[in-house]
Amino acid sequence: MGVFGPSIQAAFDIDDVVWPSIYMVGTLASALILPWTGKLIDQVDLRRYTLVVLIGFVFACVVMASVQGVVMLIVAIFLLRQTGQGLMSHIAATSMARYHDDGRGRALAIASLGESIGEAVLPILAALAISWIGWRGGYFAVAFILVVVLIPLLFWLLKGHGARHEAFLARRHMVRQATSESARSATRGDMLRDPRFYLLLPGLLAPSMITTALFIYHLKIADSKGWSDTWITGN
Repeated sequence: MGVFGPSIQAAFDIDDVVWPSIYMVGTLASALILPWTGKLIDQVDLRRYTLVVLIGFVFACVVMASVQGVVMLIVAIFLLRQTGQGLMSHIAATSMARYHDDGRGRALAIASLGESIGEAVLPILAALAISWIGWRGGYFAVAFILVVVLIPLLFWLLKGHGARHEAFLARRHMVRQATSESARSATRGDMLRDPRFYLLLPGLLAPSMITTALFIYHLKIADSKGWSDTWITGN
C-alpha cells in the first residue's frame, strides 16, 4: 500500500493528512472484526476457509482497482487488510501451529519467512507494475495471479488434509482426556478483564504501528532525505 499510496493520492487528489486517515479507518475496521472472522478457522474446514479468504482477497483487489471515490476507497482498504494481511497471515500461523507437533517452531519460522520475503520483494514488483500498467492495472494483475496461481496451489498444498485434520482431532481428544476437568483455557472475556493485558498492549501494538507508518510514508521519507524512490523501495 505504501508503494501504491502516491498514485492513489494523485488519482483522488488526497493530501498527506487525509490519506493516512483513510488508511487508518479501513485498518481499524478490519482489526475490530478480526477476532470474529479469525475464530471461524476453528469451525470451518481449512480448505474451505482458505478458499473463501482467497476469493475475498481477489474481490478486494478488484474493488481497489475499480474504486471511484473516497468512501469506496475506505471499503477497499478494509477488504484488503481483512483478507490479505489479516486473515492470510492468520491462516498461515494457525495451520502451522495446529498441524505440526514436531518441528512446530521450524514450521512457524518458515511461514513467517514467507511474509518477510514478500515484504522485501513485493514493493519492487509493485513499483514496476505501476510504471508499466498503472496502479489500477497492478491490482487487477494481483487478482489475476491469485486466481491463476494461488487458488490452484491451495488445492495442491492441502491435498490429503482430511487425514491430517483427523489426526489432529485425535491428538486433541487425548490431551483433553488427560487434562484435569478443572483446567480450562482463558476466554476473550478473561483476557479483557485482566489488567496485565493492558500493560502488555503498548508493547504488542508498537511494532505494527511503527512498521505500518514506515510502509505508508517510506516514499515521503525518501523525498525528504533526497533518496530516490527506487533506492528506498529496494532497501
